[in-house]
Amino acid sequence: MDKKELDLLSAELIEGNAGEKGVDDLIAALKASGRSMVESIYIVSKVFSMSPADAKMSVVTGPSWSKEGEEHEEFHRRLAGERGDEG
Repeated sequence: MDKKELDLLSAELIEGNAGEKGVDDLIAALKASGRSMVESIYIVSKVFSMSPADAKMSVVTGPSWSKEGEEHEEFHRRLAGERGDEG
């Protein structure tokens, strides 16, 4: 989806009171509907008026995406180690 489509979906979710169900419920619904982690972060930031950093933390550490988040973090650690960036 492009930004315009994400903005339209976010507006629809806000109008439908998606924010009343809670962050984890919205994230689970977004994942179940095929939204990517990045799309979910963007939509969560809009629906809950969060900063992108806070939305990322909610998505990555939430129950729906936690396994993928851990895999991403491990990949980044290994990549940093291969580049010699670790302290």
